[in-house]
Amino acid sequence: MPGALGLSGLSNRSKNKLLIQLHGIFRRAQMVWGLQANPLARVEKHPMRSSDDIQVFSPEEVWALVRAAPSEQDGAIFLTAAFTGLRMGELLALRWRDVDFAGATIRVRGSYAAGHLTTPKSGRVRAVPMAPDVASALAQLGRRKNGSATTTWCSPANSAATSTIGAPPAL
Repeated sequence: MPGALGLSGLSNRSKNKLLIQLHGIFRRAQMVWGLQANPLARVEKHPMRSSDDIQVFSPEEVWALVRAAPSEQDGAIFLTAAFTGLRMGELLALRWRDVDFAGATIRVRGSYAAGHLTTPKSGRVRAVPMAPDVASALAQLGRRKNGSATTTWCSPANSAATSTIGAPPAL
């Protein structure tokens, strides 16, 4: 009976993780409480896409997206996302203090998850290289917004996840 457990909205990877966990629970029940058989022992894992199937935008496609962006700010965030590999929550948590123009890096200090500011997925701050095109776009955005106290990166449906970055340093 498909979806009987309410798993129809999960990815195959998530379903496989649950199968592995349940298999371990039943294996433990076999050892500790003498369960005769592991009901998950013969359940096949769901097929998953191999890692070489990842589709990445070409630089030309990224630039087409940046040119088609409805605003300079949107173009800058698209460019930053594409050329740094930051996760969506990490992009939403960016602040101007995280952008190191001199060192050509962006420090990932936080992430938004479920509408709350949290630590990055790795649990620690990391620095990612900032391509010259990203630095130029952010510097231009910073100069344009320099008079305002904050610059809003994104306006997601959940306003609690809206990230604002303070005024940029003088360049």
